[in-house]
Amino acid sequence: MAYGVYLSYYLEHASLPGATPLDFAFVGGLNFAAAMLVAPLVTFLARVFGIQIPMLSGVAFLAGGFILASFAATRWQLYLSHGALVGAGVGFTYIPSIPILSQWFAKKRSLANGITSAGSGVGGIVFSLASSKMIKHISLGWSLRITGIVAFVLNSLAVVAIKDRNHVIKPSQHPFDTKLLSRYDVWLLLLWSFGSMLGQITLLYSLPDFALSLHLPQSKSTEVLTFLTLGTAVGRPFIGCLSDRFGRIRVAALLTLSCGIACFAIWIPAKGFAVSVVFAIISGAILGVFWVTIGPLCVEVAGLHHLQSLLSLSWLATVLPAFSPSTASNLPPLPPPTGFAPLTNRALILLYGRDAAHYLQGLTTTNIRNYTSDSLGGFYTAFLNAQGRVLHDVFIYPIDHASGFREQLEGIRDDEPGFMIDVDQAHGEALRLHLKRYKLRAKITLRAVDPGECHIWATWDDAAVEMAEDTPPQPQNLGCIDTRAPGMGKRILMSTNASKALQGEETSVESYDVRRVLKGVPQGHKEIVSGEALPQESNIDYMSGIDFRKGCYVGQELTIRTHHTGVVRKRILPVQLYDFNEKPPENLQYDPSSIMTVPDAPQNIARVNTRGRSAGKFLRGVGNVGLALCRLETMTDIKLTEEGSQWNPDHEFKMSWPSKDDDVKEKEVKIKAFVPDWHRNRVSVRDMHRQQNA
Repeated sequence: MAYGVYLSYYLEHASLPGATPLDFAFVGGLNFAAAMLVAPLVTFLARVFGIQIPMLSGVAFLAGGFILASFAATRWQLYLSHGALVGAGVGFTYIPSIPILSQWFAKKRSLANGITSAGSGVGGIVFSLASSKMIKHISLGWSLRITGIVAFVLNSLAVVAIKDRNHVIKPSQHPFDTKLLSRYDVWLLLLWSFGSMLGQITLLYSLPDFALSLHLPQSKSTEVLTFLTLGTAVGRPFIGCLSDRFGRIRVAALLTLSCGIACFAIWIPAKGFAVSVVFAIISGAILGVFWVTIGPLCVEVAGLHHLQSLLSLSWLATVLPAFSPSTASNLPPLPPPTGFAPLTNRALILLYGRDAAHYLQGLTTTNIRNYTSDSLGGFYTAFLNAQGRVLHDVFIYPIDHASGFREQLEGIRDDEPGFMIDVDQAHGEALRLHLKRYKLRAKITLRAVDPGECHIWATWDDAAVEMAEDTPPQPQNLGCIDTRAPGMGKRILMSTNASKALQGEETSVESYDVRRVLKGVPQGHKEIVSGEALPQESNIDYMSGIDFRKGCYVGQELTIRTHHTGVVRKRILPVQLYDFNEKPPENLQYDPSSIMTVPDAPQNIARVNTRGRSAGKFLRGVGNVGLALCRLETMTDIKLTEEGSQWNPDHEFKMSWPSKDDDVKEKEVKIKAFVPDWHRNRVSVRDMHRQQNA
């Protein structure tokens, strides 16, 4: 179980060049598969030499694998050391010991197996916590070496003390007993072993990565795994008692079913640390039903004489599940070409009343009056502070003519104008307070919309050149064309779940964000930093969010002055990260299997091998792509004035930040900015207007 701690480290720090999450998954699978694959050989050696010699060999393999893994510099070295050698060590040490308890106990056979298998839970807690602390305070290498040394000493003492009853029972000990395979009850046991191990391996190695996908730190990921092992330590003796009391086959079947139900009822809906811990404890308690019951079950099916032979077959049945992907990248997949996604990271505010339109007219950068006619379409806009800085970028949907939609909202009368405001969920309350601040005597009402009352969806179709703007919306829905960039599709507000009403493939909001980042569309307070970002630098003007012909509104003075007399030298652009040993990418391309280390944003961007002022600021990353506020004449070929540009196609840029790993003082990654075509089109239009005005 301690490999889950190392797995979290490998995924977060990208310590092996060229390794992917699938490589680290393969190491975990190879570790387990190697332990089971050596079962026939170990069974044969135990029959010839007794159990001590194979077990002492396993102790040496296990310690050697950990120590060699501490020096691994390539993924192949990690395969052979932490994967194959450690796995073989576990197999040689563990497999000969499994039949021994069943030889010494009859009535309390399952309880005895439960108590001893609980030792892996206690050991898992100790090694998980110790490994995490050693990695943090010493290094990854020394953590592996110390683990190997401790395992060698303790396992050697245990092997010397262990005693079997083979000389009394005279077991068959066939490495591959074909006679047993002619029995249907043996096949049922082997199928259960296969399915049980498939679920256990997937859960065991995916749980730490799942915690990271919830944006929990590595320390919390380790704690989740620790609670899983705690559940194992507490639950396995209890499973043994139940098995002896109510029947070993019956209890094994019911607990396997219970673990599957817990995955669907608790794990999949989990959104935070607390629920993940609850699931870890529950699943840990029943997850190890295979290890508690496999020995007693083999006795129930084949008898004590054929115990080792059936165990050998059972181990082989678990080899293939061990190679199941033990983890996947915690990055979202590429969005489908035609699809839709629930925008669960957005919140809604309902604003209605006699003065609603006039009230919003004085606060937003768009002319509200253009959208209060017979159109059901919404629009993109922003709220600024008095200094002209962006507070919130939003979508606003007039609901005056959406009769079906209005009927589903509480508190609003038919004759009252109203608007739905779609805002970043983390800043929904901040926007409500901002709107309330300017209310004074205006005849308006504000309220936050409950997430279950209305759902926000994004939909797109890459095959269509443009989403048809004249598509009549349904009266029970609101929506608009997403004008921020070509091909962004539509946004739809529905009072019911839209998964059956929309066309295409449903995907997650994280996958939708990848699509948005690749198009260079910033959104929300993390990318358009509230109270700091300027609207033009955040592309709000390019994204049809500012009407420069509009009259007075909060923050207008700086915005208009910049438009008419100033030059916008920085803009948010999509960027791609790449290693120092890689060539600069020719095209912007997202890699969902990337283990690129992304620094905490914001992070300054500088030229490689050159000192000078910052070339930009990294704002947000998803795997190997992200968004950054870039100096256009430094990081791109865009020329803003007749003066000389600082851009050079041979220049490369980087980000540097302090490393959490004591072995490396500083982490670095290269970064390249890309100018979307729709940006260049806006620049061309701007230059044409300037020539006409001149």
